[in-house]
Amino acid sequence: MAHKHRRYRGVKNPLHGSLLERRIKRAIYCVENDVDQSFIDWFVADTGMQPQEFIDKWCEKLNVN
Repeated sequence: MAHKHRRYRGVKNPLHGSLLERRIKRAIYCVENDVDQSFIDWFVADTGMQPQEFIDKWCEKLNVN
């Protein structure tokens, strides 16, 4: 009998949602919670804009109020 290869059943992408969705969630988290300045600095470095700016831009593009 031939040797059976076990298939690796790991999660292919453990991150849920698109990159945009995750960034929007992070921006909302920054705005709604009293986060550390380093977290906001990291967000700005990642996206190139402040969390509130990011939310406003995408709400306008996606026609969300």
